[in-house]
Amino acid sequence: GVACAVVFLDETVSVYAGLGIGMVLIGNIVSVYWNSNENGETKTPRSAILWSICSAIGFGVMMPILSELGNTVGVLWTIPFVWGPELLLLLPFGVYPKIPRKGKELWIATRVGLLETIGFLAINIGLVVSTVTLIAPVSSLSTIFTVTLGLILLKERIAKPVFIGAILASIGIVFVNF
Repeated sequence: GVACAVVFLDETVSVYAGLGIGMVLIGNIVSVYWNSNENGETKTPRSAILWSICSAIGFGVMMPILSELGNTVGVLWTIPFVWGPELLLLLPFGVYPKIPRKGKELWIATRVGLLETIGFLAINIGLVVSTVTLIAPVSSLSTIFTVTLGLILLKERIAKPVFIGAILASIGIVFVNF
């Protein structure tokens, strides 16, 4: 996201922000690479790493485009403009027959959808008041929240490097703001 913002939106990055962005990237890579499974083994499947990288690239490219879209159609309209094509793209994958339809599944899906919408809206509002080179790395604080909630709510066991990677990414956010 930051690279796209610098290249396509002519935004600048300070030395400290560059250091912070590097720390966020390294922290996230360390967290993914040394993630431990239920047996305490510290081997992450290569496919998980590949999909994490694809997600990072997709998110990184999305941020500057989202900023431009928000400037064109307005912050609130970005949600249907993005999610409409998203839903259409999912049709060929047969996702819709598996939509939760009752009880606990529906409640979980509803909470996920609401939280994702709130997060997406928060990013859009952030892009209105600041630059992509600030908002993209700061949104990476989701790493520390995800790791913490995995430990607390899901009772996951993680390797020390994963925890250290999450802390490194979070400290990087502090540098981004200089």
